[in-house]
Amino acid sequence: MTNDTRNYVINCGGQFINYHKPTFTGEHDFWSDPYIQIHHFIKLHLHELNRVIVCDLFDTIFQGDPFNDYLPKNQLNLADEGHSIDYLNKGWIDKCAPLEGYDLDSLKVINAGYFGGDANVILNFFSVYLGNFQFGMGKVDQGCIIGWTYSGLFEKYGVPVKISNDNVRHLSWAKLKHGEELGSVRGINRRDLTVAILHQTHWDGALFKKLKDICPQPPGDFKDYLGYCKSC
Repeated sequence: MTNDTRNYVINCGGQFINYHKPTFTGEHDFWSDPYIQIHHFIKLHLHELNRVIVCDLFDTIFQGDPFNDYLPKNQLNLADEGHSIDYLNKGWIDKCAPLEGYDLDSLKVINAGYFGGDANVILNFFSVYLGNFQFGMGKVDQGCIIGWTYSGLFEKYGVPVKISNDNVRHLSWAKLKHGEELGSVRGINRRDLTVAILHQTHWDGALFKKLKDICPQPPGDFKDYLGYCKSC
């Protein structure tokens, strides 16, 4: 991150917290290691927090305030991608939380790039996750979350889950349709509803171009102004 990017975010009201060095550095541990610090932060500041959204910012834009009525109370909000479990996600699930006896074609992929809910619910979610996750075993967080959600592990430990993409649209499989414009992009299932969060923007070339037109790069050193994945 360049200094210009850092200062730009701070001037817009953002805040950075020094993550320091990761605790675990095994294969794929970089997905789950941040949850240790997020859990610690929420626990430390729980008395100051009401609702919490944890999401990828590299490839996320907001069309509105995400802390709206579609963020459920007393439940963990997870958002599916709108398609059944594919080969890649099945491999991740099998390595962490196999869903033996389940019809995977009837289950939707839950994306680990977004979690939302009351602060105490999110805290409990990370407590359960970290209490069951094994670092250093090459496990991917998304596979664990999908498996543990559908098998009822989170519910078993007192974390009620609501799977809904009313507030979020993951774009890897649900790219913009013809005529959709930034600011009014609809949900995957709710075509009457403008979602607050668009995730995986770098997967949609048309959206990415619109984003650059609407939010042009300011003068300065902004090599990382928009999160773009060259391999996607």
